[in-house]
Amino acid sequence: MATLAPPRAARRSATRAHAPPAWLAGAGALVALVGLLPIAYLIILAAGAGDDAAALVVRDRTLGVLSRTLVLAATVTAASVLVGVPLAWLTSRSDLPGRRWWVVLTVLPLVVPSYLGGYAIVAAFGPRGALQSLLEPLGVARLPELYGFPGAALALTLFSFPYVVLSVRGALLRSDPAFEEVSRSLGRGPWRTFLTVTLPLLRPAIAAGALLVALYSLADFGAVSLLQFDSFTRAIYVQYRSSFDPTLAAVLALMLVACTAAILLAESRLRGRGRYHRSGGGAARPAPVVRLGMWRWPALALCALVTGLSVILPVGTIAFWLARGVAAGEPLSFVWDAALNSVVASSLAAALAVLASIPVAVLAVRHRGVVGSLVERATYAGFALPGIVIGLAFVFMAARYLPWIYQT
Repeated sequence: MATLAPPRAARRSATRAHAPPAWLAGAGALVALVGLLPIAYLIILAAGAGDDAAALVVRDRTLGVLSRTLVLAATVTAASVLVGVPLAWLTSRSDLPGRRWWVVLTVLPLVVPSYLGGYAIVAAFGPRGALQSLLEPLGVARLPELYGFPGAALALTLFSFPYVVLSVRGALLRSDPAFEEVSRSLGRGPWRTFLTVTLPLLRPAIAAGALLVALYSLADFGAVSLLQFDSFTRAIYVQYRSSFDPTLAAVLALMLVACTAAILLAESRLRGRGRYHRSGGGAARPAPVVRLGMWRWPALALCALVTGLSVILPVGTIAFWLARGVAAGEPLSFVWDAALNSVVASSLAAALAVLASIPVAVLAVRHRGVVGSLVERATYAGFALPGIVIGLAFVFMAARYLPWIYQT
């Protein structure tokens, strides 16, 4: 059964009793400092903006871009949760046909770059896209415009909902079915049990996945640029390219950091401080498989629709234009050097990310306290920044203080 968390004094005592060792706190602090480097760079730049910084912040156009960006992030996050939670439950708790395949297919959209996904959506559903070509003999002269907010929201949702699927599915696989069984034994039906027992247990996992989706939406540049949506990342890029003085762009980027801080605070409030403990003996066991019955066909249709739009559509678009180009006589030129560089860079980045995440995760889970919370939150700080800002930050720091790694 679930019990309440221990009193606050007991939690503080437990935290002091499990204070992190110095080497672990130092490793986590080092990772946090590296993650905060882009923000330090932005503060240094923005300090030279003077009165222009305040004028830029309160400008009507800046506030308009800020509001549109926040609405886009909120819409994409809500849509990703609505799509991701059912998919996570279907692939972990139900007898969905081909469930092992759907486990893989529902996370494959993460390998599709957002700009490629945006291009595929325009090529398929745009005013002169493939769907328009098919419907033209039926008298459809022009499809509605996808550019702007609708297209950007659709693209970002299709290629970021797997963050919610991964976190919620992991929580479902780890959760103890005894909580749900007690609810059913008290006369509650399956839907009421899910809403009052399962969903509250999934709240931390949903909040974690929603946090990643929100930060991804704030930082995305490819999809919003292709779909001509004026977001903060696009405004920062235009400011960097159109001005020889990057200080005003740094001010815009700091506003994006402030949005990130607000999202982190909201996620912390949503996740709450509640803890769940077993009050009796025994160990958690796997949850029984739920038979869908007649609902398996709508479930299959949902999985097929989401996978078709997020995986098959971009891959099919690339294959279509490749085949069309080859048929027209275009030569195939393979950029092996660029492919090798991508593999090497991504492999090194993945290895470094895993090594850096270990001390942060241990601090956040095993040594909950001020140090662990600060380190964990600091690592999210740069996730919402556009790549151009992070790149310029490291160029700035390396050229001045670490010249031996510059341009390597």
